[in-house]
Amino acid sequence: MRELPNGWAETTLGKVTLPFETTDPTRRPDETFQYIDIGSIDNQTQTITQPKSILGRDAPSRARRVVKKDDVLFSTVRTYLKNIAVVPESLDSQLTSTGIAVLRPSEALDGRYLFNWVKSDEFISTMSKAQDGTLYPAVTDKDVSGGRIPLPPLHEQKRIVAKVDGLTARTARARADLDRIPTLIARYKQSLLALAFSGELTAGWRKTKALNDFETVKLHSLCLSVTDGDHQAPPRSDSGIPFITISAMNTGRIDLSKATRAVPRSYFDEIKESRRPAIGDVLFSVTGSIGIPALVETDLPFVFQRHIAIMKPNTERVSGRFLSYLLASPQIREQVDAIATGTAQLTVPLGGLRQFDFPCPTLEEQAEIVRLITSAFNWVDRMAADHAAAADLLPKLDAAILAKAFRGELVPQDPSDEPASALLERVQVERNATSRNPRGRRLAGVSEVIEIQLPPIQIHVSVGPVTIIETRGRQAMTKSRQDDDVMGKPYLASLLKEGHSASAQDLFKAADLPVADFYKQLAWEIANKHIRDDDEKLEAL
Repeated sequence: MRELPNGWAETTLGKVTLPFETTDPTRRPDETFQYIDIGSIDNQTQTITQPKSILGRDAPSRARRVVKKDDVLFSTVRTYLKNIAVVPESLDSQLTSTGIAVLRPSEALDGRYLFNWVKSDEFISTMSKAQDGTLYPAVTDKDVSGGRIPLPPLHEQKRIVAKVDGLTARTARARADLDRIPTLIARYKQSLLALAFSGELTAGWRKTKALNDFETVKLHSLCLSVTDGDHQAPPRSDSGIPFITISAMNTGRIDLSKATRAVPRSYFDEIKESRRPAIGDVLFSVTGSIGIPALVETDLPFVFQRHIAIMKPNTERVSGRFLSYLLASPQIREQVDAIATGTAQLTVPLGGLRQFDFPCPTLEEQAEIVRLITSAFNWVDRMAADHAAAADLLPKLDAAILAKAFRGELVPQDPSDEPASALLERVQVERNATSRNPRGRRLAGVSEVIEIQLPPIQIHVSVGPVTIIETRGRQAMTKSRQDDDVMGKPYLASLLKEGHSASAQDLFKAADLPVADFYKQLAWEIANKHIRDDDEKLEAL
């Protein structure tokens, strides 16, 4: 057992959460329900983003659990994915799957504290170790309810939650800022390429060299050949020459480790020279994900099909690196989009590619442009790597915040807080009182039907022998069991002493408590001998 701060206690989730309801929506076939399955939860933001709207008749067999506002939902399948969320008010009384544990906090537990605990690395690690199954690893509801939780005093829980929320809000803002970096870098690169191939980037340099402005030529005039890969599917081989697709070059660099398979050496030897890549050649995607250039920088042999074009530059007129940068520029992208054909799968015809208009400076200026672009790209790529590393640290920072919170090191303890042990005792007393009056056994003094005028919907709540009908319509209750003069106090007994009627119905109206709160408070006060129930009336002691 862990060493706990003063006033804390360690218990299980089952002892500090309340039971939830189940229902069969197929019995209400025409009613529309919002259904929360695992796919409805975004495990990055840990919120419910995509609940499904279903009719009762179409409800899957797993759609049985009724959720309430502020319930914490914990997916019991692949717990390491952290499909965890809090039920918002908009989904109150809707349905979730039997593959999701519904954790409803009791009065001893702050809901946000519970949410933070079950998403902590410590709890997730415990649940992941308890998982059973290989293809469908999962834990049971019993595993979840048996999970341990360090329980601070209730007021300290709230202080912890406020501190955690404040700190994680900062990391969320940092994450949002870092997430924008890749987009900003991509825009910067495109702006730099546009300047380079409009002539503006080297305008001053060109004047010092007394060079003419760019000449515009057709692509085919700069290359020894412009063709594409084989149009026939190559034979397969267990080993041999790597065969790549666009996915191996979609970052702008060729990665042979992403080769999908191999072809025999004999096949490669029979390919035309114009289709064999060599250092300095430029590949260009022309089908599907069109318009991606990549410079060949390896002398290792590899092959591809017609989805990729290959250009062999005439090095007396253009360098391969200059050509690859130019093919990535906005000026070329406009021409790609203008000639692309097809709907389901776009294609850049080779004939159109060969006719692209290319700005062509001298080889000397090409080298200067390549130098400037490469230097700038290297700088922003280093910056992107630094920001990616920072983004990777943010989840670790959030985890460290939670770990510190659950060790009692995040906020100061207050000796005046009611100890967690007292909270647990009170919850246990209430449960014992409830268990002594199981369903079907009369709770003396609370046997009549209580009717409250509140909107025009009648809700029948059965608690043991008690049936409570709420007719929602007029005013809402103004008190709560969390109020200081109710929680842990003989509140109902004091009303009886003031002369209020000893019938449960009249006492309920005088108490001004919600139905569930009234019943819990009455059971607690009877169990703690503040009220005597003699079958005919209630009497304050």
